[in-house]
Amino acid sequence: MPKEKISLATRLRNYVSEFGNIFTTDSKILFCTVCNIKIASDKRFSVTQHIATEIHQRGVNRTENKKKTQQLISKDSSSKSSFNNDLYQTTLRKVNVDHCYQEVLNEIRQKVAGKKIWVSIDETTDAEGRFIASVIIGTLLLDRPGEIFLFNLEQLQKTNHSTICSLFENSLYLLWPDEIRRNDVLLFLSDAAPYMVKAGDTLKVLYPKMVHVTCTSYGLHRVAEQIRIQFPKVDKLVANVKRVFKKAPYRVQKFHTDAPNISLPLEPILTHWGTWISAVLYYSENFQTVKNIIESFDENDALSIKNAQKYFKIPQMKGNLTFIHSNFVCLPIAITRLQKQGIPLSEGIAIIQDISSKFSQLTGTAGIDINKKLQTVLNKNKGFQIVCNISKILTGEEENAKKKATQPFIDFVLQVLNIENLSSEESV
Repeated sequence: MPKEKISLATRLRNYVSEFGNIFTTDSKILFCTVCNIKIASDKRFSVTQHIATEIHQRGVNRTENKKKTQQLISKDSSSKSSFNNDLYQTTLRKVNVDHCYQEVLNEIRQKVAGKKIWVSIDETTDAEGRFIASVIIGTLLLDRPGEIFLFNLEQLQKTNHSTICSLFENSLYLLWPDEIRRNDVLLFLSDAAPYMVKAGDTLKVLYPKMVHVTCTSYGLHRVAEQIRIQFPKVDKLVANVKRVFKKAPYRVQKFHTDAPNISLPLEPILTHWGTWISAVLYYSENFQTVKNIIESFDENDALSIKNAQKYFKIPQMKGNLTFIHSNFVCLPIAITRLQKQGIPLSEGIAIIQDISSKFSQLTGTAGIDINKKLQTVLNKNKGFQIVCNISKILTGEEENAKKKATQPFIDFVLQVLNIENLSSEESV
């Protein structure tokens, strides 16, 4: 009879039972209480490998030493000292920590008092799969960039526009406990996720002077992803060369020996496709050197070597790398500049407009599709279009911008003359 497959929950409980109290589980993940991290548990080997690591062993030693110290203290301590310890911990938790929290909260309230503000919300998941959202606020000043505060951090039961709106409202109630100053909230910054866009549309009903701007650098990352999609063979080359040198000390050493003046091939970061463009630029600049090193390896040693050699031999490969280098070297540079704090609004807009101008000159099927992607990303960012018009009014660049605006928009502009010092990427 075929062997019955063990469920995930049963396998994790077996690990906990086998290795003692160094692990805990919620039937979904295996958590190391010594290292305070989630560990891979697909195979028993992964668990034993973690236990054998130097970091884990040091943690075990610290735990054992701590237990010995606590045992010595408990032997020498009386019931009175135990009572004092409990009292101290209770006092610290209920009095001191709360006092520090209220002190910092009041300080932020004082610095924000009477000023216009912007709000940014970003959501992520932690090691245990919980939805954690952070709220950042900042002040808008006339003569300089305002102060920025990490104001609130909450766990969400689920991520949708409703929970984001609730978090937004709760955070501003925390800032203004007497009454939310809705006309003082001028900007809402977030990523371009559909639920964030929907949350922005909902909140604008409650905050009539607020403009929702989605992250422009995030939009450029999406354009970079479109470039990757247009060149699948280049993507395969980057992925396979990365695997050739991953966990391969001998190959890494040979690379440094044969090419001492250049770094190892760059490894793109998942979801940050601007780094993929940077990796392609690396191959364009060091094509022959990296190709010679890859071809010096035995293709039978690893599938990644065989694949990398195959893609290096494609006739169009060098031409594709050159095309990407010639037309898109500006993209990772622009992303880096937009992520810098404190740049003026006009400079942030100029960066996007420069990219748009360069992409509009692209030719060929791939170039036209990439330009369409950029224009789609920018056109969906309605808040960015409004901010562009505000910048034109403030700088006097386009008098007709006033004619295009509604009267509430004009009133809004008059109240945010200080927005000149706000970067469209200041908190995202």
